[in-house]
Amino acid sequence: GLLSRLTRSQTEAVIAHEAHHILSGDCLETTVAASIFGTLSSFLERVRTFSRNRVFSMPAFFLAWILLQFGYLLNMLISREREYRADAAAVRMTRNPLALAETLHLLSRSWRGAGFIGGGYEMLCIVNPQASTLDESEGFWSDLFSTHPPLAKRMDLLLGMARIGRKELDRRAAERTVASPSGGPPAYFAMSP
Repeated sequence: GLLSRLTRSQTEAVIAHEAHHILSGDCLETTVAASIFGTLSSFLERVRTFSRNRVFSMPAFFLAWILLQFGYLLNMLISREREYRADAAAVRMTRNPLALAETLHLLSRSWRGAGFIGGGYEMLCIVNPQASTLDESEGFWSDLFSTHPPLAKRMDLLLGMARIGRKELDRRAAERTVASPSGGPPAYFAMSP
C-alpha cells in the first residue's frame, strides 16, 4: 500500500526506519511475539466473527484467549521508545526528516492498512493500522499498552529537525495531488475481500 502512495524520498525514509529495527535487533522479539501471538490473535478474530461471539463457551477457545492476553502482556515489554529511535536513525540515514514526517502525516490522515493486518501484528508496522485513542495519547497506561507512540508527537519531533511547522506540512500536503502517470484523474488502489 505504501509503494502506491508515497514518493521515492518517503519510501526511503520508511525503509530506513524499518532497517534500523533490523540492524538494532529490535525486530527479533517483535517478530517472535507477532508470530506466536499475532497468529493466535488473527485466528481468534476470525473464529469470533464467524461464530458470533459464542466461542468463549468452549474450553479450548478460553485457553487460547488466555494465551492471547499473555501476548498482550509481552507487547508491554516492546517499548514505544523503539519507534522514536528508529525515526531518529531514519533521519540519520536519509538526512531527510521531512520525508518521514510527510509519511506519518499521510498515514494519520488516510488509509493505515486496517483490515489487511490482523490484530496481533500491529507491532510490525510503522504505525498501528487500527487507530485508537490509546495510541494517540501519552501517559502511563498508553506507554504500557500501546506499541506505537502518538503520531502527532513523532511528527512534531521530525518537523523540529526539519525546522518547519505543522502548518507548513499541512500546506505541502494540500498542494500534493496524486495523479496517474498519464495526467488523468487520481489513481486509487483497492483490494476486494
